[in-house]
Amino acid sequence: MRGRFAWAWPLLIMSGIFILSQIPGKDIPPTFPMADKLVHGVLYAMLGAAVTRFFYYRGVRNIRRILCWAVFLSTLYGIFDECHQLFVPGRSFEIGDMVADCIGAGIGSCLYLRYRRYRKAYAVTSPRGPSSFR
Repeated sequence: MRGRFAWAWPLLIMSGIFILSQIPGKDIPPTFPMADKLVHGVLYAMLGAAVTRFFYYRGVRNIRRILCWAVFLSTLYGIFDECHQLFVPGRSFEIGDMVADCIGAGIGSCLYLRYRRYRKAYAVTSPRGPSSFR
């Protein structure tokens, strides 16, 4: 039952990214240099982790396959997002943002897979069993 709605998190995060991408450039407050790359990295790390979780709950156990698909699909959405920003006043298509999206998706996917490995190891070695981690 837990994995039944595994698709919901990626869709929720993609919706949030889409909504944030509709903010006109003049309404975005000025911050430190390269702040937008950091924001892209964090958002796409969340998306990469959510997509990785989706594949994990769909039964895919090949780590390389999960990682490749999660990063590919998250980056593909990043390209769509950059194209979407062409139609928003004050926003533009930037290759640097796509690179940040790809790196963020890779980091998020790796962190989620690391978490799953830790959780599995903890469940095996814990004297109280897997339910103690909840």
